[in-house]
Amino acid sequence: MPSAGTSTSERRRTRLPNGKPPVIERAEPERGHSWAVWVPLTALVMILLAGVVAGSYVIGRDSRPSSQAIASRIAHQRTVDQVTRDSALVAQQHTLAREFTRRLRRAKRRAFSNGNAQGVQTGFASGQATGQATGFRQGHKAGKAQGLVRGYNQGSVDGYIQGLNSSTPVGVP
Repeated sequence: MPSAGTSTSERRRTRLPNGKPPVIERAEPERGHSWAVWVPLTALVMILLAGVVAGSYVIGRDSRPSSQAIASRIAHQRTVDQVTRDSALVAQQHTLAREFTRRLRRAKRRAFSNGNAQGVQTGFASGQATGQATGFRQGHKAGKAQGLVRGYNQGSVDGYIQGLNSSTPVGVP
């Protein structure tokens, strides 16, 4: 093999006598170990993993809350939820009652206003018709009576005057 300080032209010159470049053989690594290495190594890894799992379980048991602590937290949360729900329902009840009262007042005002307007309109029309009918009847009655009196008086005067003009004295033949 050429040294590191040689140029490329010198490397080209290094050839075998048949003109082919020299073949460099590489040493291949050994293709695995025998079963005598892998079986104990696998067993050791499995034992270590089992130890880690068992240790995690034991350590984890101490860090977990007890059943009584969990039951206490659940009971506390249930109480908090009940209070929250009750206060929300009371607030909703007050809000709905206030809204209902407001809408009821508005409906009463509208109903009164509409009823009053309709009543005034109907009353005016009814009063006008009744007033006209009553006035007509009273006027007709009063006019008839007045006409009878005037007619009687006028007839009496006319009859008297006519009687004077066309009458012959009593006892004159």
